Amino acid sequence: MKKVESSKSLTMKEYVALTQDRIQRELARSAIGYFKVGLEFLHKERKSTHPLIEPAIGNLATAIELMLKAFLAKNNLVLLFNDLPLELTILFTCPDSLLSDSLSWRYLDNLLRASAHKTFELGELIASFYVFCPGKRQALRPYFKLLSRCRNASIHLSLPSFQRYELERTAYLALSVFQILDKEKYSPSFYYRLTKEDKRFLSEYNEERIERVRRKIEVAKENAKKAKDTWILADSWDTYETTCPICGCGGMLTGETQVEADFDEDGIASPYLIFLADTFQCDGCGISLDDVEELRLAGMHIVCQRSDSDMDKWWAEHEPTDYSEYYGE
Repeated sequence: MKKVESSKSLTMKEYVALTQDRIQRELARSAIGYFKVGLEFLHKERKSTHPLIEPAIGNLATAIELMLKAFLAKNNLVLLFNDLPLELTILFTCPDSLLSDSLSWRYLDNLLRASAHKTFELGELIASFYVFCPGKRQALRPYFKLLSRCRNASIHLSLPSFQRYELERTAYLALSVFQILDKEKYSPSFYYRLTKEDKRFLSEYNEERIERVRRKIEVAKENAKKAKDTWILADSWDTYETTCPICGCGGMLTGETQVEADFDEDGIASPYLIFLADTFQCDGCGISLDDVEELRLAGMHIVCQRSDSDMDKWWAEHEPTDYSEYYGE
């Protein structure tokens, strides 16, 4: 029988590593369980004339949340729990700096095993995911927005009702998140490999997107024949006014604004603002484009540079005017 080393003989770093491994493995195992069930529902309901969509969305949404938790736990447990006491925060961030007898092992074990600490909400988990995978933010942002709405409806509505559109987008997000995290350096232990049905769904989803955009453009062109010019005003950093490629009316991109900078030979920065678009809506012809790939298929720019006046406004809103906090006043 293999001898199990008691916690008293472990260093703080070893204890943290064992605890972190145990928690992330449990989360990963649960995530893949919901993932497999959700995908089975997906493939079954796609063939049905009267699909039962809610169970599939519920399982896939839960799988996504647990996959994000497993990934963050694999990196550092501080990223998973939002109300840790100071002792645990220090333990998880710098265990090498603590002596083995400086904290009570039994007390900490009881706290963690009893789930005394709450994990971060979905929105905060998504924000952390973006920090680790910034290159995926623009493409997946519309999908995460839909996920949040579906999850809220599942929790707060007595009889939530979803359509095939929401199911397929949730499934696409779940498969995308799985593939991204499965390739990361600090990947959780996801014991799952995509099946032929999973790969077929991804292929058909992309093909259907092309056909969906083609139909949207055809309808929009017909509507454009009787469209009247529309007036719009972007009133936040998450919106951007542009010209509709179909009818020429004013349309609205949604996304987010970020600061970029060019550097001269002396290393002096010249900052500027860019807008990263992920959806588009035109009230003139009625076209609605729901993600980055649909924008590309319609020939729209997904990165726009904001004006210098926007830069001035940005600094006015984001630069602190009260510096007393920096001087302890």
